[in-house]
Amino acid sequence: MFYEKLSYLCSKKGMSVARLTQELNLSKATATKWKHGSKPYYSTLLRIANYFNVDVEYLVDDEYLDFDEWLADVKHTTRAEVLHDVKWLEDERKSDAQDADPMPYEVLLPLLKQLTPEQVQRVKDFVSGMLS
Repeated sequence: MFYEKLSYLCSKKGMSVARLTQELNLSKATATKWKHGSKPYYSTLLRIANYFNVDVEYLVDDEYLDFDEWLADVKHTTRAEVLHDVKWLEDERKSDAQDADPMPYEVLLPLLKQLTPEQVQRVKDFVSGMLS
């Protein structure tokens, strides 16, 4: 069911699952595994949920395909009320997004990919030192 839900979300955005995996820097093999029933790691689910502006719980719930229906059931409210709330939240997120800096990994990942293995080790050591 996960892959069907992912395909549904992608189609609502006018894109393919392959395009999504590119945008999230995931391999095509990963999407193929999902198509054959494998489940994504939680960290990947979180990235997908953030990308589509949905809850992780929705992604793993096999009962509902449509997010608004799932949300209405979870909130025990009507679909119309959910759509109203979602519209308000989307407007809020758009205004917040205009002010927000890009996510750190979106900035750092392209830079890290350009480093040599020795430079990557130095970055790891530096970050480990910052965290200890």
